[in-house]
Amino acid sequence: MRGALPPSMAVAAGLVAGLAAAPAARAGAWLREPGEGMIYLSQEASRDREWGGTWGYTTLYGEYGFRSWLTLGIDAGKGEQDDDWKLVSFARTGWDPGFLPGRVAIELGFGASGTEDGGVEAIVQPVLSWGNSFETAFGWGWVNIDARGEFYMGPTWQNVETAPEYVPWQVAEGYKLEVTLGLSPTPRTQVIVEFRGEDPVDGEQMLSVVPSVARRFGEHVWVRLGGIVGVENDDSVGLLLGSRFEF
Repeated sequence: MRGALPPSMAVAAGLVAGLAAAPAARAGAWLREPGEGMIYLSQEASRDREWGGTWGYTTLYGEYGFRSWLTLGIDAGKGEQDDDWKLVSFARTGWDPGFLPGRVAIELGFGASGTEDGGVEAIVQPVLSWGNSFETAFGWGWVNIDARGEFYMGPTWQNVETAPEYVPWQVAEGYKLEVTLGLSPTPRTQVIVEFRGEDPVDGEQMLSVVPSVARRFGEHVWVRLGGIVGVENDDSVGLLLGSRFEF
């Protein structure tokens, strides 16, 4: 049949699809096999090139294949301030669309985060992803795009102070777009470039680039080292160190 992959190429493509986001936090359009999962932990340390301030952020991310069509997971993060945290649980499903190459996935997450006034607000986090793997002269490569909305819902603090008997809720929204390009020159090495675009709840739209290299040790552990460079409305520069355990 025209267009069919040889068996060896089909197997390789399947392996790349399963590992497409191996050292990154999110698996994007790809699902976990039933009974299989992973845990990813990373630390980012950044410095502002203009005013010299420094900050860090820790990410804990996990996925588990609950069914062949359903992956469950958690997405948690913690900054240096006590109120800078979030914890989201999510469900993802995906399919081959047929009218374009690769895979499409949709994800919906619910959770909570801290607020500047020391309170807690709810988060609804929908994600639409597309990903595709392909062969190059330098090894198997992939591309993945995640479009994410972040909707924060909580009481308006000013009204709590002035009229505690009536606490109206406010909704704040932000958006993120992450484009990941990856290449596996060897089965144990991956070269990754992430483009992170963000339209936050407060502030201007931002763009940063995160190039990194990941290396697999043994059968189940990846270690990732990269840099963070602000490009648009972002004067930060930093380092990223991540590790991932598959089970």
